[in-house]
Order: sequence, then C-alpha cells, then structure tokens
Amino acid sequence: MAVRAEDQRVVRTIAALRKGYTDLLTACGMDQITVKGLCSYCRVDRKTFYLHYKNLDDLKHDIIDDAAEGLCQRLKGDLKEDIGTIYDFFDSNDGIYQLITHEGQGGIRGDFLHRIFSSDAFSGYGRGADQDIVEGYLYSIFYIYSDNRKRSDPVDTRRLCGLCFDLIRNGLKKD
Repeated sequence: MAVRAEDQRVVRTIAALRKGYTDLLTACGMDQITVKGLCSYCRVDRKTFYLHYKNLDDLKHDIIDDAAEGLCQRLKGDLKEDIGTIYDFFDSNDGIYQLITHEGQGGIRGDFLHRIFSSDAFSGYGRGADQDIVEGYLYSIFYIYSDNRKRSDPVDTRRLCGLCFDLIRNGLKKD
C-alpha cells in the first residue's frame, strides 16, 4: 500500500471503495454487495476496482487491516480504558462490526481480534497467567459486547465496559 499511497487520486479511490463497502454492508448486507454495485455506488470504474483489488474478499481484508491498525494505535495499555476504546470503536464503526460478525467471516473476525489482542497495549495483561486463559478472557471482551448488541434492552456501553473489566480482572488474579 505504501507505493500506491503517494498518489492522492489512488488514496481517494481506495478510501471511497472502503467507505462504500461498509456503507453498503450496513444498508443492505454482505450477500447483496457485488463489485458492479459497489463501483456504481462509489462512482468508480470496475477496471479501477480491479487495479487495486483482486476481488471483494481482498477489499474486505484491506478494510480489516486498516481498521485493526487504527484501533491498535488508539489502545493505551490500560485494560479498562482499552475495553472502552474497543467498545467505542464498534459503536462508531457499524460497517466494521457487521463485516467481522457476518456469518462465514470467522476467519476475518479471528484475524481482526488476534491483531487487537496481540498488540503492544494488550501484551501485558495477565502476565504470568496461562496465555490460553488470557486469550479467552480477551476474546470475551468482543463476545460480551456482541451479545449486548443483540439484547432488546442493551446495557449502557460504559457500564458494560466496567462489568467486563471486573470479570477479566477478577478472573486473571492469581490466587
């Protein structure tokens, strides 16, 4: 991407395709998105799409890589604050949330969450504890949030963040 990023027309085109994909994802669902429809929505020629991406899966991975990198940069290494940052990220990026939670996208979800939870900010949590247990607790951050979104009466994100933090902190304490 570094070579392509020098030309502002390329930067704008890639940004338009990423945004267009997440807009369409939120509006009509993944199964309805085609390259032709995306290009029409973004006012980008299909040849231009294929100049930058092999297919929609390639675009999805590019979107996820960019989102994960951006989220990792916002993490501070404070578990409670970082849980809040992750929840705020999903609250304000519904298209990314839809992308990683869509049925059949387990690989994308796993890649995204692994990048977040293996970031420098998360590396110190549970030091000395069994890493499988630590990873399980960290993945629970996402699944608790995801479950909450499905509820008819969701818990406020700030309160949910505190509850999740307490669960993880208490679970990682050494007896």
